[in-house]
Amino acid sequence: TYRSLAAQVDAAFDKRMAGRDQEIADLMANRAKLESESDKLLAAHFADAIDLPTVKRHQDRIRAGLADVNQRLAEHDEHHTGGRAFLHDSLRLLTDAHRAYARSGDADRRLANQAFYTRLDITDDEQLHPRLAEPFATIIREAHDSGSGEGEEPLQEHDDSSHVACS
Repeated sequence: TYRSLAAQVDAAFDKRMAGRDQEIADLMANRAKLESESDKLLAAHFADAIDLPTVKRHQDRIRAGLADVNQRLAEHDEHHTGGRAFLHDSLRLLTDAHRAYARSGDADRRLANQAFYTRLDITDDEQLHPRLAEPFATIIREAHDSGSGEGEEPLQEHDDSSHVACS
């Protein structure tokens, strides 16, 4: 079901993020260090301990360092939240794919076929043998391999016939 697959996706993302916690903590510490260094540099300049060209040179270095740290933190966040959202959207689409496909016109069905499949093979006896595209192939494979329902028949929204028709 969608909920169990979504829970597995969330658990996998959380496990993956746990491994990156140290890297994120290091980036945050580096950002705090650079901000502190900038504050000290300005304080030294205001106390006439450092001339303006030296302040500018160090501030440029600090700004570049902060920009790099902030970009890397944003990439971590986007990779995590964007990837999680993409997989959740894919799961939602998979759980209602048959109904959405049945209600679609020819152009939308072609788009759905391109999104869901890398190839649709039709045998001489009109049996359909689809090859799923990513991320759907991985989602289905992981759900099947997880054993959550071993010995049970898979739930199907529709009958077993292929209903192959050419348009």
